[in-house]
Amino acid sequence: MSNRRAVARWLSCGAALIVSACIRATPNVALLPTPESAGQSVHGGWVDVTVRTFSATERLWGEVLAISSDSLWIQSSDSSGVVVARDAIESGRITSFRTQGSVAGWTALGALSTIANGWLLLITAPAWVVTGSIAHYGDVRASERDLPGDFALAAIDLRAVARFPQGMPVGMGASFRRLTKPR
Repeated sequence: MSNRRAVARWLSCGAALIVSACIRATPNVALLPTPESAGQSVHGGWVDVTVRTFSATERLWGEVLAISSDSLWIQSSDSSGVVVARDAIESGRITSFRTQGSVAGWTALGALSTIANGWLLLITAPAWVVTGSIAHYGDVRASERDLPGDFALAAIDLRAVARFPQGMPVGMGASFRRLTKPR
């Protein structure tokens, strides 16, 4: 009996480790639209960037207001605005819509259903967990773009995730704080 408990404990620990590796904190996902309504949403996507300025490295996050060939306009949750120069962005991620999470649910249900397989569950449960984790990762990454690597695509597809895809309206960004890279 202790052999079965040991196997169950190892499987539980392995599953918990795999699942915990997939967890990432994405701020304010509740405000992001679903994939179906992303094209009709009046809000921009969500951005989380690390910026190198004159004084230090700063982490910023908020709604994407506009993207130009040289700048990223962000409105934070406290309604303050920031214009970040393209060259100042060290790393970051833009999320355009929230994922539904159905892949993770089906993976968990499939892994639980392997209980009926008896000893074969030693093969089928990890197969469910591995393939489901890969599918879930692909589902989550479908809504995200990395910066600055994808910033070159600003003229093509990143503007679609901004609240103002054609650029900031004249006079709107006058009070925004500007961050540039030290020369």
